[in-house]
Amino acid sequence: MIPLATTTITAEAPVAGSEDNRDPYGEGYDTPTDQPAAWVSITPAPVRAVIDSGGGAETDPGATETINATLLCDPLPELTHLCRVTDAATGQTYDVEWVVHHPGVLGHLASTKAGLTITEGIAA
Repeated sequence: MIPLATTTITAEAPVAGSEDNRDPYGEGYDTPTDQPAAWVSITPAPVRAVIDSGGGAETDPGATETINATLLCDPLPELTHLCRVTDAATGQTYDVEWVVHHPGVLGHLASTKAGLTITEGIAA
């Protein structure tokens, strides 16, 4: 458990197989592969967390903006790099890029740490 939390999060994972059928380029032919991935909640209740902004980058001036953040939350072993999390305080949804689960010491201060991103604009 983390000692201090500034928000709570909920997390979702893609439904098995829904990402496999998706056209990564979204060509818009109205086929099943152009449909967005289906998501299922992996958090039965909100999880205490801290989300810290880490910076960002812009490519092709004005075309795409990527914002980086770091998540530290109470243990969430189901969280993987395929998931997404939503900050309850801001309503912002982040993609999870990487995850490290810390077991803590003698069962105390266990936590989950993850790298988060938001990409807005024209995807390359």
